[in-house]
Amino acid sequence: MAAELDDVLTKTVGADGSALAEGETSITTLRWVYPALNQVTVLSSTSVVLGRDPTATTRLDTSQVSRRHAEIRLERGEHVVADLASKNGVFVNGERTERASLASGDVLRLGDCVAVVETIAVDALAGFGELAPELYGGAALRGIVKLAKRAAAAGLNVVLEGETGTGKERFARALHGFSGRKGAFLAVNAAAYAESTMSAELFGYRKGAFTGAERASTGHVRAAHGGTLLLDEVLDLPLELQAKLLRVIEQREVLPLGESEPVAVDVAFVAATQIPLAHAVAAGKFRADLRARLEGFVLKIPALSERRADIVPLFLALLARHGLSSPRLQPALVERLCLYDWPLNVRELENVARRLIATHDGDAEIRLEAIASSLEPLDLPDAPPAPASAGRRSVPAYGADELAALEAALARHGGNLTHAASELGITRPKAYRMLRSIKR
Repeated sequence: MAAELDDVLTKTVGADGSALAEGETSITTLRWVYPALNQVTVLSSTSVVLGRDPTATTRLDTSQVSRRHAEIRLERGEHVVADLASKNGVFVNGERTERASLASGDVLRLGDCVAVVETIAVDALAGFGELAPELYGGAALRGIVKLAKRAAAAGLNVVLEGETGTGKERFARALHGFSGRKGAFLAVNAAAYAESTMSAELFGYRKGAFTGAERASTGHVRAAHGGTLLLDEVLDLPLELQAKLLRVIEQREVLPLGESEPVAVDVAFVAATQIPLAHAVAAGKFRADLRARLEGFVLKIPALSERRADIVPLFLALLARHGLSSPRLQPALVERLCLYDWPLNVRELENVARRLIATHDGDAEIRLEAIASSLEPLDLPDAPPAPASAGRRSVPAYGADELAALEAALARHGGNLTHAASELGITRPKAYRMLRSIKR
């Protein structure tokens, strides 16, 4: 891999090395995601020519690419792509163009070759791969994994912020692995327990401590002694239970229900949340002192749509995991995968992959039509809907003030839906649904 990358960079940067100036810490690249994976074109300060010609800066050796297909130049601080009279055209974000500026996250298609524009750290050029057991990603995740290793080595409690389906539990397992702790990794979803039983489940109890306690229970905290406990959906912990958890973290001991003497515990805590704890504290739903204890380190897991260069290689990895290795994909399908918003993130991508495998009829090429129905915008309610009459759907309604606030936040953040949602203290899927209601 290292030798291949060196070869790509030698061809791409040019003899003067202008794209990698001394002291430069970030660069703009094209990450080619299909048909080749992990080929990188560094966009230099001069000119980059793309095509089949052996003299091209980056050679794309397929029959659908012209000899000199396109050129990218730096003009007034922007990278601009121009079609060099190619046969099959230049497409930016799904639209054919003769000339267009490129920004990070844009999807470029030349013939059957698809790339994503990325502005990345120089040390993230290694591209997509397995960063920890069953945790796959490219440039956008490499920096986060690097921070995770430092947090784990320092023995800090960690808060993972990220939307549903972004892989927070995978990150928590990676943190446990990086820490070298010999105890078990346990995951507890706070939303899965009734408030009346949550304390007993977390802290344990002795036999006869309450009606139905026919035998003693260790509880999740003690079961994770010497290891790591993931508190998923931590904002669902009741305030009373938050006070008990705070004492466990501060005193490093737990008092099981029905016992009079506490038990010493050594546990690393990882808390997962879709909304920053600071927002919940401001709303009076989370204790500030518990937030301070849990936020030894905060890792923000990006939404899948924020790491578009990962989507296709991750999709292929998921297909291989479920039994379909190295399929040929129609370029239009690859382009659509990159451009879809993925409101449910990696979980949704895996569902699409598994659905495709279930319906795959053995065609040599998988075409867009095979997954098009799976990529329709979702319209999910924010909470389980009340029972509705047969044939009717429950559709969330949003007030004019809410929608105006979202539009204002989007304007402040240059259209970045994730940042706007974070400012408003809502999840990105909800912001996505609100935005769709504005556009209707």
